[in-house]
Amino acid sequence: KAMQDQVPGFRLVRHTLLRLPAGPVQFLHWSKAESGSIRAAHFIEVDLYENGRHYRMSFAVSDAAFERRREAIGFILANFATSAVARPCCADPVALP
Repeated sequence: KAMQDQVPGFRLVRHTLLRLPAGPVQFLHWSKAESGSIRAAHFIEVDLYENGRHYRMSFAVSDAAFERRREAIGFILANFATSAVARPCCADPVALP
């Protein structure tokens, strides 16, 4: 099921292909407006498929912290690896769309 069916109130902001050092990923970004006692939030989900395996990373960030955390999320994504093979650290953060 699509996330917007599972988490009422979130709207899809962006669904695109993002190129990472580990390979191309499906990038999904949802947001939710503030409602009563529920704070505004962003939910980022990244799916990578490699050699028949599926890898997913998800980030939930409050709206107030989202702009400050974009670079940190980009850094984590840029340095994600699907294998334990050693590689030089660290790749520059990718820009989130």
